[in-house]
Amino acid sequence: MDIKNEKQILTAKVLTNIMEAESFEQYYTTNKEVFNAPSLKQHLADLLSNKEISLARLFRDLDIEKNLGYHIFSGKRNLTRDNALKLALGLSLTIDETQRLLLISENSELYAKIPRDAAVLYSLCHNLGYRETQNTLYNLEINILGENVSADTNK
Repeated sequence: MDIKNEKQILTAKVLTNIMEAESFEQYYTTNKEVFNAPSLKQHLADLLSNKEISLARLFRDLDIEKNLGYHIFSGKRNLTRDNALKLALGLSLTIDETQRLLLISENSELYAKIPRDAAVLYSLCHNLGYRETQNTLYNLEINILGENVSADTNK
């Protein structure tokens, strides 16, 4: 069984256990280990540790303002969804790694039926970089990463 399927089974089991619990308080106090996720700061450090790129270079390549980038990596600022996607592309993350980064940073996961998300999913799957992804979005008249996107826009 691969790791992804194992995690899905574990998540399904946790959901079943939550629904069957007498109370959430009781479930939570006896199962705190289920809720242990790394902090965003630790997760970003772990992702970066396997890459041979400096933070300054990464921020420059991804059009992330340097001070903002350092604040994100030090845990002083939240990671926006667009900056998480920029990092995913810049660090050549897999789709699963990207979805986990989005969850840990408390952002919504990529959704294949949203054109912008679909373009990012395609880029991640085909190992396309940040600039190529931005060009694709721009050419298709879809908001590029870093552009303000209203909540009700599917572009």
